[in-house]
Amino acid sequence: HMAGVNLQNENFASQLTILDLSEARIVEGGDYYATSEKWAESEVGGEYYKYTKNDIFGPYMFCYSNLAEIKLPSTITEIGDLALFDCNSLTKLTIPETVTTMGVAALMHCDNITEVILPQKLQVMKESMFRACFSLKEIPVWPSNITKIPFATFAACFSFVEIEIPNNITEIGASAFWDCKEMKRLEIPASVTRIDNSPFTGCHSLETLICYPATPPTLGQDIFHNAKIPDLYVPTKSWDSYKNHSGWYKYYNNRHIYRIEYDL
Repeated sequence: HMAGVNLQNENFASQLTILDLSEARIVEGGDYYATSEKWAESEVGGEYYKYTKNDIFGPYMFCYSNLAEIKLPSTITEIGDLALFDCNSLTKLTIPETVTTMGVAALMHCDNITEVILPQKLQVMKESMFRACFSLKEIPVWPSNITKIPFATFAACFSFVEIEIPNNITEIGASAFWDCKEMKRLEIPASVTRIDNSPFTGCHSLETLICYPATPPTLGQDIFHNAKIPDLYVPTKSWDSYKNHSGWYKYYNNRHIYRIEYDL
């Protein structure tokens, strides 16, 4: 109720906009904190009743809330699926360093969030983390243990324009940047070895793709589905490798492949 959502997941007017839980601890026991038939039937959740568990910021715990600011408990180790989904008043969030797991779509549809500080000890990040965070302009400082951008992590991040993928990433997951329709420039670091299916679907404004790997990354299907095929810049020593690579050749056919050292 504090967050503006009742036990049946129905919204109502709430005056609470700032909440400091930094010195609180989430413990198990007591009655359920939320329930919904929709959750029981969905892929995410699967339980009709939601109960607290020790040091876990549980699934759906503050989804749809009116909070503009929240300080999370300093002892939590996990943030559950959709825990802060659709918190449209939230603009900034610091996730405690104790957190090692982020659930599915934990921050999805936080429309006005512009800054997220991720814990550098994070071990698990599930899909759609920042999906439809329309105001997010850049990828947050990335935890070193997360080497794959999961499925649809940055899908529909409409404020992305010029983006650099973190240097520890080895795989770009399917639909990772789906419908980032304002993104014009993307830099892929030398560490990337695979790009999964349809990562740039709907990226109509993408003009420049800078690909630093010396060995052309393995490609999934439909890399540029319903998107503009951008100019590709690659290392000079790898120009022939990209030009002749079966996956990259499909899209470029010897055209619009340039050398980073000379043409950028």
